[in-house]
Amino acid sequence: MLIDLMGTRVLMAPEGEPAGSTDGTETVAEPEDAKQSAGESKAAVGGEKDGSAPGVPAWMAQLPNDLKTNQDIAKYKTLGEYVKAMQDGKKEEAKETTEAKSEPVKYTNFAKKFDVEDDPFGDMSNFTAAELEKLGIPQEKAEAFFEEYSNASKNAKGRLLKEGAAWCAAQKGKEWGDNFDQKKNQMLKASTAYIDKDLEAKLQATGALVNPAVWELLSRVGGSIAEDHPVFMAESGTAKKAVDPLAPIDYSKPSA
Repeated sequence: MLIDLMGTRVLMAPEGEPAGSTDGTETVAEPEDAKQSAGESKAAVGGEKDGSAPGVPAWMAQLPNDLKTNQDIAKYKTLGEYVKAMQDGKKEEAKETTEAKSEPVKYTNFAKKFDVEDDPFGDMSNFTAAELEKLGIPQEKAEAFFEEYSNASKNAKGRLLKEGAAWCAAQKGKEWGDNFDQKKNQMLKASTAYIDKDLEAKLQATGALVNPAVWELLSRVGGSIAEDHPVFMAESGTAKKAVDPLAPIDYSKPSA
């Protein structure tokens, strides 16, 4: 007969028989908490029998060899504890990332601007900076973007000035057709009469001389000049030879 006395189970012999084991000695069962502690201790510390490394939890025997002695993992007594810790860690990491992203980016002393030729009033510069700030782009990256854009713009304008005359001539060739030579001569006549070196330099800097609309304007102005009307240089009053705008421009030399 088993009697539970304050958590301790005692084996009692039937009435008329001595208590204890077959050899006549008394047998007292272990307390349940003592059994559980012993079981946990046995499961917690591994060894050669279960395949785990000595001194680490037995559950680590199922891990790859390079992790079986990892002390950062060994602090978890069970596989469940380890998995739960990993889940909690990911949640905390995700929370920190979300909080970091939610912090608004604020630019201070942002002085980068697009080139004045592209953005004379600064409206596009201000708009772009505000949008980059709203998107959370760090200030140093936003400033680098302005530098890269400025360099790209200069390269594009340089190519336009070098190759734009041929492109412009192709556009006007389609429009003027058989009258191309006549229209071009009228354009050269107007540029000779009204465009001095200083104005020519400014028109080149803005790309106006490779603009089809400007070619049309100069052609009409030249066409209004009488055929027998002498053409003089605007700045000196002396005769000037017209320069063909299709001729290559030497950009290494100043225009004025």
